[in-house]
Amino acid sequence: MTENTLASQFPRKHIKAYDGMSITADVWAQAHEEHREKLFAHTSALHGAGIITGLDVIANDPPGQVVFISAGVAVDQTGHIIVVPETVAFDFGSSAEGQLYIMLGYGERQIGEENGDPCYMQAEFVIAARPAMPKRPAVELGRITLSRTQKTIQNAENPLHPGLNQLDLRFRQQIQPKFQPVVRVAICHLGAKNKAVIQGWDYLLNAYQGLAAQKFIVDADVPFSEHLSDYDLVYIGCSGDFKVDSAAEQALKQCVSKKTAIMLEALDEKSDSGCSNLLTTLGQTVKPLEKSHPAFSSPYLFTKIPAGSRGTDVKVSPHIVYSAAGYSLAWKGEIAGTEGSRSDIRDAHEFGMNLIGYLTQQKR
Repeated sequence: MTENTLASQFPRKHIKAYDGMSITADVWAQAHEEHREKLFAHTSALHGAGIITGLDVIANDPPGQVVFISAGVAVDQTGHIIVVPETVAFDFGSSAEGQLYIMLGYGERQIGEENGDPCYMQAEFVIAARPAMPKRPAVELGRITLSRTQKTIQNAENPLHPGLNQLDLRFRQQIQPKFQPVVRVAICHLGAKNKAVIQGWDYLLNAYQGLAAQKFIVDADVPFSEHLSDYDLVYIGCSGDFKVDSAAEQALKQCVSKKTAIMLEALDEKSDSGCSNLLTTLGQTVKPLEKSHPAFSSPYLFTKIPAGSRGTDVKVSPHIVYSAAGYSLAWKGEIAGTEGSRSDIRDAHEFGMNLIGYLTQQKR
């Protein structure tokens, strides 16, 4: 849809009321139609066409010519909201064959009498299976190719590669929510402050923001205080032979008690023992990543831990990631103490996204 087409959907005039005006049925209808047109335009512009929720298509068990479409809500290309209030059984019939599109459309019908009693327009839905999507607005729920001989409809054995007589749901358009939950990230330092840490986080989130379901707000150089546990994720970059004072210890213990997600990272060899001691002080035991851990597969697939600026040492507990790999430095291009290749930097970014996704999921 072009900008001109979208702009033309919005009504540009409405009825101005005045004392003594005659309210005919036509005037009344025009007044309310303006609100309907604005709603259709708003829905179409901000949400687009597709399935909001539900409307799952499932084959009958045992297989036959019937599929079941669950209750749900969709929006067509003109902004009409289509509601299917309960599960519907749809019968393809014994004569159906070839490629068929299962489509959902919007309709209205008049109910009630006009002779002094209220008259209503009832919103309805239409479900059909056709060889092609119609020119009128409609939402695709699925498609299937039926053979001439065997016409029993089945769920796809492999949804990514549905076969003959199997439901193909790959072309369904889901309307994604526009709202992005905010994830607040605190960047803290123990020992000497390393400015490259902030740069690394900036590069990481610059690559991540367009792909993430959340919106990340990062505060740099956050002090250790009672407000630290208000953050969703606390990153602590550790350098040198650092010391943890009572204020920092108390703030971090409060984070642990509130199950605030923490990423603790040793940025050099001298900080390794300090990080180990800090984990002991906080009563946390971290273990090496197992291959079944979501950090290896969500959203990016890895068969092994990629290199950071110092190596591949990463350990986890339910709410803490401990890294001696120096990923915050790798995120700005420093891999194994030197300038990394584009491939190495991408690996570090994607694995960092996996780690952050794991921690923020634990928080929720």
